[in-house]
Amino acid sequence: MGVYDLYPVEYPLPDGIEIVSHLGDIRDEELLTEVMADYDAVLNLAAAHHDFGISEETFHSVNVDGARIVTAAMRRNNINNLCFYSSVAVYGDSPAGMVPDEATPPRPVNTYGKTKLAAEEVYRAWQAEDAAARRLLIMRPAVVFGPRNVANVFRLIDQIARRRFYPVGPGENVKSMAYVENIVAAIIALWGKQPALEAGREIYNYADKPDLPSREILRIVYSELGLRPPKKPLPLGPIMAAAKPFDALAKLSGKDLPITSERVRKLSQARTEFSAARVHAAVEVPCTLAEGLRRMITWYRETPTALLPEPHKPPEKPVIAGGKERGKRVVAVVVTYNREHLIGHCLDGLAAQTRPVDAVVVVDNASTDESGNIAAQHPVTSETITLHRNVGGAGGFAAGMAHALEELAPDWIWLMDDDTVPRPDALAALLRAQEDSDTTYDVLSSRAVWTDGREHPMNTSRVRVGTPKVVVAEMARRGLRPIRTASYVSALLRADAVRAKGLPNADYFIWSDDFEHTGRLLRDSHGARVQTSIVEHRTKAFAAARQDPGERFFFDVRNKIWALLKTDSFTRTEVVLYGGRTALAWLATLARSRGKRAGAALRGLCEGIARNPRASARVLSADPEVAARIRRIERKAGRGGA
Repeated sequence: MGVYDLYPVEYPLPDGIEIVSHLGDIRDEELLTEVMADYDAVLNLAAAHHDFGISEETFHSVNVDGARIVTAAMRRNNINNLCFYSSVAVYGDSPAGMVPDEATPPRPVNTYGKTKLAAEEVYRAWQAEDAAARRLLIMRPAVVFGPRNVANVFRLIDQIARRRFYPVGPGENVKSMAYVENIVAAIIALWGKQPALEAGREIYNYADKPDLPSREILRIVYSELGLRPPKKPLPLGPIMAAAKPFDALAKLSGKDLPITSERVRKLSQARTEFSAARVHAAVEVPCTLAEGLRRMITWYRETPTALLPEPHKPPEKPVIAGGKERGKRVVAVVVTYNREHLIGHCLDGLAAQTRPVDAVVVVDNASTDESGNIAAQHPVTSETITLHRNVGGAGGFAAGMAHALEELAPDWIWLMDDDTVPRPDALAALLRAQEDSDTTYDVLSSRAVWTDGREHPMNTSRVRVGTPKVVVAEMARRGLRPIRTASYVSALLRADAVRAKGLPNADYFIWSDDFEHTGRLLRDSHGARVQTSIVEHRTKAFAAARQDPGERFFFDVRNKIWALLKTDSFTRTEVVLYGGRTALAWLATLARSRGKRAGAALRGLCEGIARNPRASARVLSADPEVAARIRRIERKAGRGGA
């Protein structure tokens, strides 16, 4: 069995089940046709289906054009067996007292329902071309929920668990729902039988019975979470009115907010009841609707927050194999030091990229634990460089980049720390940002979040001052932000820019090496933060670096002085602006520590003023081959071996 998806399979499989994972977009006809050559039946679950944040064009390109591409690929491979996962959304809004069944004429009211119905018509036309040989099974499920499904039912459970939910209205409205294990069992049973209905009309609604009113659904959720529900629900009318500002905020911000009038209406007012008598007369399913809810809540309670899956939305533009950036070589460089408990997770994240990296270089900074061995034995690692002396992140990245440039011929170098775990589409999103833009970017950075999903305060990129508002607005529309510097937690650097402007200075050891280096690369060029490229920065605490820097405050002070006063990476205006902000941040750090960090600050201030950074090759002198490589690259960049 094979799975074709934009995202790799990341969930455990039952014993005895083996799959082959194929990464690709349903809109990539050539790749899909190539993959289908090894199979004789197709189950199409691919769809644009979210309530928020998807354009009409994407609904049509994925749901309708995707159906046309699937049938074209099936024709070319002579595949005659298809099961299509449609939706009860094709029925639209039903009059009071009416429960739609498979004979009810479809009258969809939203883009999702309309495109699902249009896809059904595409598949019916394909089946009608050879009705004797081709089989089409169409499943129209109600709201699907279950483990690893992070749609509306998950949101409800999550909001109740976080005590951010309050019942609204009397809860009399019935909600037809479909537990994922049950619908899978139904599909397997129906697909394995001879067609029960005439050609082109083998359609089954799916909902678990008996249906439950929303108040009973809430009672089960509260009970299984071990929480006491509120005694009285809030009145529906005022809450609907109060939710309207959130609608406007969601529209303006482009964010999918947990509170909108549509979400309130769906849960508290909308009656979405569908007949599923036909399917339940033909098959038996593993559990009841209530039991399915309990199983999902058990999964939710037992899964750590950091391991809960993220919802995936299809990209606006098709991801076509062979695109101009997909053909470029990307080499990842990871620096590790005594992180045996984290480095494997970082490399797992690199291995799971939907757009695979072409090589991975790990620099082991003279670790005293098993970090280097774990990295060397990981399947995704191309090469491990073990240094004889710990030269910090600055020296490690200089060594890794130099090796990549001289040995691996990259077009892009992707940098990250060993406590960074990129989500599967992080690299694809970075490359797509360049591919979709007429601007040439020398630095593209990811959005870093902490283990609970909050944006990490340690990795906020500086916005380029003076960028015209119209440019900022247009970039924001495309999910980008113009940046002046970037963090190495996840930064994609154009290799030619590094060749031209040099490597990071190894003498910084830690902190501000990325600030100075990306500032140098971007002084006269362009950079962007890509909002859809997300990495998880697994620091011990959710805090900025200056929150409690300890004696490392020395490096913060010294290195900022070096970067701002002893390089040409920043303009005079930027030196004044960044210098002022930095001084205020230093004062805040000293105040929080009640003066305990004053000694480290004074040492950093004195050394920053008194001496210049040493040449990187000199810092790496304990590793002569690495030092020689750095020296050659720096001289070619006109930095005289700096």
